[in-house]
Amino acid sequence: MDRRTQRSRTAGSAGSAGGAGSGNGPRAGRRPTRRRRGDGGAGAARARSTAALAALPGVEAAIDIERGRVHAYAGVAAATAARLADLAHELGALAPPDGELCVRTRQGQVLLARRGERTLCAVAGPGVLATTLLYDLRMALDGRFPAPPATARTTAKRRDS
Repeated sequence: MDRRTQRSRTAGSAGSAGGAGSGNGPRAGRRPTRRRRGDGGAGAARARSTAALAALPGVEAAIDIERGRVHAYAGVAAATAARLADLAHELGALAPPDGELCVRTRQGQVLLARRGERTLCAVAGPGVLATTLLYDLRMALDGRFPAPPATARTTAKRRDS
């Protein structure tokens, strides 16, 4: 018998009536449940949008940077994301404060979109249409990418109309 089970049995046999906190009942001897941090919120939304950007056809990597710190990345290792963040910081100096930038080479392109202190950067192949990817970067900065999936309720409303 482990210690938790032994403690809950001794607490239950102390003659208590089984009220709240008495040690009797279905949750006897268990730790109280706690909310986990990181199960939702802005950080999780950033990670989802960065992963969705990196999953687009032709996009090799995507990183989300705020105040020089990498918040989320997808498609690359952590060390590469840090190097891309340094590159994005240098390229960001060339871009307008709330604007976009695209640098093309024969091997591919680096796209950058900024809103205030936040920057999204994507590395894509040469065949990717830059205007479409810049639009997706802007939508991700505004919190509207990826679009939320249609629920059964909204789908039913559309069919009825």
